[in-house]
Amino acid sequence: MTGRPSMAHLILRGSLTEQAEAELERRFTVHRVNNLEKLPVLKIVAISGVGTDALDLAAAKRRGIAVTITPDVHTVDVAEATLALLLSSTLLIAQADAFVRAGKWEAEQNFQLGIRLAGKRVGIIGVGKIGSELARLLGGFNVQIGYVSRFTELAGAQLFAKLD
Repeated sequence: MTGRPSMAHLILRGSLTEQAEAELERRFTVHRVNNLEKLPVLKIVAISGVGTDALDLAAAKRRGIAVTITPDVHTVDVAEATLALLLSSTLLIAQADAFVRAGKWEAEQNFQLGIRLAGKRVGIIGVGKIGSELARLLGGFNVQIGYVSRFTELAGAQLFAKLD
C-alpha cells in the first residue's frame, strides 16, 4: 500500500458519514475495499466493536490474518442506556417533558406521575456481560431481579429459566 509518509493505513469496508470519513482521512491513509482477496499482504483486521459478522473469518484464518475486537467497549454504555430507558418508561419522563413543554403545567393541569422502580421485579433475558452489568446497576434500586440465561448465574437473583 502506498500513502502519505508516517500515516497509518486504514481500510474501510462500507461507508460512514461524510464527517466521520473526513476525520479519518485527516489521521490515516484510507483505503476502501470490500474483499480480503484484494489485500494480499494484510496481516491484521482490528475491529473497533464486537461484531465480526461482516468479515469472512474463515478466509482470514486460512490466510493467517489476525482478527481483533474490543469486546467490552460498549458493555457499560449499553447497560446504562437500558437502565435509562427503564427509568424513563416507569417514571414517564418523556410524557412529563411533553406536558411541561406544551405549557399544560401553567394551566394547573395535573400530570399523572409514573411508578417508582423501587420494590418492583425486573426481568433480564440473557445475563452475559451486558445483562450482568445491568443487574449490578439495578442493585441500588431495591428491586427483585429475575433472569433467563444460558450460562451465567446471578447471585441473589431468581433464575426463571435455563436456556439450552
